[in-house]
Amino acid sequence: ESIDSTLDDGSELDRTDQLQQMWATPYLLKVAMRLPLRAGRRMSLFVDRLGDNYEIVRGFVNAQEETARGVRSVVSDPGLADQLQGELSRAREAGLRAIQGMNTTFPEVLRAVETRAAKRSLLNYARRNIQKLNEEGLLDQHDASIWTRSVERSIKATALRTGRLELPTPIEMLREVPWLQDLPPETIASIEDLSEERYFDSGADLMVQGAEGDGMCMIARGSIRVLVNVKGQELLVDVMGPGSILGEIAVLTGAPRTATVRADTPVVALWFATDRMQALMDRSPEIETRLWKLTGLRMAENLLGLDSPYRDWGRQELRRWLQGGTVEAPGDQQVLSVDRPTVLLRGQAASPAGDVSVDAPCIIRWSTARVSGGARVFRAPANA
Repeated sequence: ESIDSTLDDGSELDRTDQLQQMWATPYLLKVAMRLPLRAGRRMSLFVDRLGDNYEIVRGFVNAQEETARGVRSVVSDPGLADQLQGELSRAREAGLRAIQGMNTTFPEVLRAVETRAAKRSLLNYARRNIQKLNEEGLLDQHDASIWTRSVERSIKATALRTGRLELPTPIEMLREVPWLQDLPPETIASIEDLSEERYFDSGADLMVQGAEGDGMCMIARGSIRVLVNVKGQELLVDVMGPGSILGEIAVLTGAPRTATVRADTPVVALWFATDRMQALMDRSPEIETRLWKLTGLRMAENLLGLDSPYRDWGRQELRRWLQGGTVEAPGDQQVLSVDRPTVLLRGQAASPAGDVSVDAPCIIRWSTARVSGGARVFRAPANA
């Protein structure tokens, strides 16, 4: 309606930022999504608004593509044509990023919107065919009118129908996280009870490198970027989405945050406070064991991935290999034989002569090492 009214008034839509404002999610709608409204009403409001946004941005992208194809046929100056095509390409990419953001944050909703758009396109195609058959004399006017009215009723119903979507709740998503699989129902229920739903706007920091580890979280909606500050410069380490567990290192080791976690889109997360998780692990050693394995894999990937020869491996190749590793809890002052890549996850390790020691997290580079009480180590598979 915003576009229609603008065009009807004879105005021009010649600026990308005008359309970007139209397809952006209004602030009040973001707030409404956080309120404890009835799910049906809230979802109806959101799907309708997202549908409008999708139509605007998809039309915008299509317009940039169509215009770019015709630039050289109407612009004789090659330099000007290149400039125009560059601007159109950048505008198209902005629209595609907007669609990607919608898909990342609410994939189920966007699929419903796209399905509705596809159904409307098919109905419009059927209406054009009816008109064509009538014009060619293959369908009389009476039947054509009846069929056209029927199709138009379907088009109207499709436009008005929001569609009921049964989106998985954050708790339902939590039950599907791999490290909780096969745990007793009462243990999973305990984890659910201590979780807290939190919301983060795009660009907000969920965790900050160097800060106290006050909890861990699971991403339920949206995507985040993991950033590490190296010599004053933020380096992108990873991009993660729904189902990802973050912050468990601080919960297990008590160490400050090793990275900054920043929302790349609006994010919904389940938060687990450190003290409550530690109390739960005291009651359920299996949860602690599984979290240590998750932590070991992540820290080994981060540290070994910067070391030769693993830095030349693909990320997925490294992850598959590390899956065969184990987390061990050596006794106090136990001497380890470091016959394969070993990462110190918690505590200290000393050299064979005892004259040099290192703190976790780090790679143990001696052939043997004496570890402190309470230490944890991740031992990679013997064969690379």
